[in-house]
Amino acid sequence: MSSTKSLLLAALLLAPLAANAEDAKAPKVTFSGMVDTGYTLNLSHAQDYSSPSNFYNSATGFNLQFAKLTTVAELSPVTFRLDLGFGPEGQLITATAANGSRIFVEQAFASMKLGAFTVDAGRFVTPAGFEVYEAKDNWLYTKGLIFQYALPTAHEGVRAGLAVTPELTLTGYLVNGGDNFSNDLGGSGSPYKTVALNGVYLKDATTLAATLFYSSIPTGLTGGATGKSAFLADVVFTQGLGSVSFNLSGDYGSAYNVALDKDSTYYALGVSGKLALSEPLAVVGRFEYLSDEDGVHTLASPAKSLISLTAGASYAVGSNASLRAELRYDKADENVYRSAKDSIVTAHLGAIAWF
Repeated sequence: MSSTKSLLLAALLLAPLAANAEDAKAPKVTFSGMVDTGYTLNLSHAQDYSSPSNFYNSATGFNLQFAKLTTVAELSPVTFRLDLGFGPEGQLITATAANGSRIFVEQAFASMKLGAFTVDAGRFVTPAGFEVYEAKDNWLYTKGLIFQYALPTAHEGVRAGLAVTPELTLTGYLVNGGDNFSNDLGGSGSPYKTVALNGVYLKDATTLAATLFYSSIPTGLTGGATGKSAFLADVVFTQGLGSVSFNLSGDYGSAYNVALDKDSTYYALGVSGKLALSEPLAVVGRFEYLSDEDGVHTLASPAKSLISLTAGASYAVGSNASLRAELRYDKADENVYRSAKDSIVTAHLGAIAWF
């Protein structure tokens, strides 16, 4: 056989393999991340005392609050996302590693388009609430009472979203757990299931979002009691009016408490306002009230209610960094702070950068 015929035969035999290799395209992978570092000063107590009503930013002095790395891999028809968090802000929802570092999986899920629906499976942050885990996406540096006490943080399970109109999106959830008076992390301690429905209306500078959670807890998890449940309703309204923006948030929840052998209810109200003084500079104010009659949701018994008032300013450094300054006042209806005090005042400075 001539060399020409041999080459032609080899080309014919390898052509299907080459086609398959071309079809098996490499995924499109993108990375993003952020670093959040800050300084906290206790203005009403000694510096060794951390605020129990602001535990995400409680440690005084300089702190690496949060660092995050996000990876997104797009390989049609499936997209994968992984968000890894580092730093003390994750200490409440992950164990400390042997080397003292703290790492937690904020999100990890696969997403697929099925007709008009987008279906995600894995772990994802909660749809409820106005504030999020990343300080760069919040109006203020510190997180409010609603984020800390009234809402879950993340869920594990499945969700399906549908864009009903260009302005309205509905998403249904079936996830682990239903312990809505503490952060539901979807762990093995939550064998019962929660159903949730989230609706978001977004048009121009107006956002209206509502989320409902419901869980029916099976016999055996509540000391033999039957018919127990957990319920949470969250509503968020945000409106922009030129250089002024404001937010109204409200939550009402109820969950069966084994220790008290009754349903424990709580509610929270919040209002925030932001004024852009110039393109990089804005001032922000926030007021929140949280009622917890049994003192189990805040773990601040005998206090039955908390208020928080925060004033702050943010300065954008280019398009990928922000400087924050805040003064925060927290008050309880009982003397639950150190030295039999019912309040605490803290000052915060933050620097956030992202890519």
